[in-house]
This record gives sequence, structure tokens and C-alpha cells, in this order.
Amino acid sequence: MSATEPAPSIAEKVRFWQEQDQINQALIPRVVKLHDTVAEIARQMEGTPTLLAAMESRLRRQTHEEKEKLEQRASQLEQLAEQQADSLSILRKEASDEWISLRRDVERAGLNAADLARRIDEHSLRIETLQKSLIDELAQLREELHTLAAAQETSLAIRPPAPSELAGSRPANIVGLGVSLVALVLAVLALMVHGRG
Repeated sequence: MSATEPAPSIAEKVRFWQEQDQINQALIPRVVKLHDTVAEIARQMEGTPTLLAAMESRLRRQTHEEKEKLEQRASQLEQLAEQQADSLSILRKEASDEWISLRRDVERAGLNAADLARRIDEHSLRIETLQKSLIDELAQLREELHTLAAAQETSLAIRPPAPSELAGSRPANIVGLGVSLVALVLAVLALMVHGRG
């Protein structure tokens, strides 16, 4: 305050201090409340570092445990993959060996089938040749029987049979013998054709 300004009167001073008192009465409860709030927060925050440290320790432990579990699982999966690879290799070798064996069996079967077909053709040719030979022989026998039958008829027409011939002292006549022979040859041919079929 400069020397030229007049000094405040007592009334002004009293009014000033009354205003200051009103301001203090309004501010002090707020400051006290703010102080109490800060103190409560500080009290609550006292265990926070310990709590944070415990949480961090727990998280680190859990992370370490999870990491160990993952590493163990990864190791198990690697071992399983190796076992699967070994099994697959064994299966491939077995399949390859089986395929080679199957091809050999097929080749052998093909050779056996060819040999069997050749033998069947040979037997068929033999049967056809034998059948043709028997048919020719049968035709020749029929012709001979026809000739003998004609000769017998001529002989019977010229000379009647003697009583001893009629009594059966001679063997059966040639025609009966020829018929039996023809029947026998036909039966043999039928059996051969049936066996071939």
C-alpha cells in the first residue's frame, strides 16, 4: 500500500475478515472431506502393491505352467507324428510287398491259365480225333454188318437152317452181335461227349 492511499477503516477490516470467515467456513469442510477421501484412498491403496505383486506372481506362475504344458503337448505331438510316420512307412512297405506278391500271383495265374487252356485244347483235339475215328469205325462196322446181314439172308434163302442151329447150339447170329457192338460204341461216344461238355 502506498503512502498516498488512506488506511482502511476498522469497519472495512471487520467486513473483510467476515468475508474471509464465510469463505473459510465454506472451504474448510470441503478441504476436510477431500482430505478424508484422499486418506481413504491412500488406506485402500496400501495393499495394492502387495496385491499387484501377488497377481503378477500368480500370472507368471500360471504362464510358466501353461508354457510347460504346451511344450509337453508339443513334444507328445512330435513323438506321435514320428510314430505315425514310422507306421506309414511300414504300411507303405507292406502295401508295396503285397502289390509285388499280387502281381506275381497274377502272372503265375496267367501262365497257369494259358497252360490249362493249351491242355484243354490238346485234350479236345484228341477227343475230336478219337470221336471221328470211332464214327468212322462205326460206319465201317455198320457197312460190314449190313454186308453180313445181306449175306446171311442170302444164305438162309438158299439153305434153311439146320435143326441144331435153330436149337441154339451156335452163338447168337451176326446181326444180333453187330447190334450189340453198335450199341456199345454209341454208349462210349455218348460218355465221351458228356465228359467233354
